[in-house]
Formats: sequence, structure tokens, C-alpha cells
Amino acid sequence: VLSLYRFAVKGMDGDPMKTVALRSGEAFPSDRRWAVLRGDRAAVVNFDPENPQWVHKENFFCAFTKGEALSSLASRFDDDGKVLSVRLKERDDVEPIKVSMADPSQLHKLEQFLCNEV
Repeated sequence: VLSLYRFAVKGMDGDPMKTVALRSGEAFPSDRRWAVLRGDRAAVVNFDPENPQWVHKENFFCAFTKGEALSSLASRFDDDGKVLSVRLKERDDVEPIKVSMADPSQLHKLEQFLCNEV
């Protein structure tokens, strides 16, 4: 193994990992734990966060559906605080938005950023 990357949000940048604790029968920790549902697919996808089921990637912002737009974003995920930081790559002079992925009331900040910038 030459390198390990974790993609906390499907389609966004991967975070380089120095070490990872893997457990038999479990997924890579926090890898693709979140995905951003496309607004035009919300009515089609009946997603229940209490009973999550597999949903095809065509329903989310990802390389398959929004590759060029997502490649314009720089993102990092902090495991300790469960905070996602996102900004436009071309705007490294601008402070990234920071969203606590553990706090559902903050997820609108990510949605608003993506609607305005992608």
C-alpha cells in the first residue's frame, strides 16, 4: 500500500490518511459516509436516514454527475470534530465554509454553498 485516502463526502476531495484502524466486516472509517443529493432527484429518492438503503450514484453530486463542478472544490474533513471545510480551489484567499456534519441543523450551509458555487 503506497497511500490511503478517505473521501468523507462522495465526489469531494479525499483526505490523505497516515494510518487507519480497520475492523473486520466494517467499512473504511468515514469513507463516503455522506453524499449530497441532487435537488432534482429529491422527489424521486425516498431516503430515510433512520433506515438508510443503497441509492444509485446518479442521484448525488459526484464525479459521475457533476465531475467538473466538484473538481473545482477543495475540501477537507476533520475526524475529531466531524467538520467538513469546503472552498473553491481558485479562491484560496477566501476562508472555507465549515460545516459540522454531526449537526443536521448546519447541513443547510453546505447546501447553500453548493447551490451558489457549483
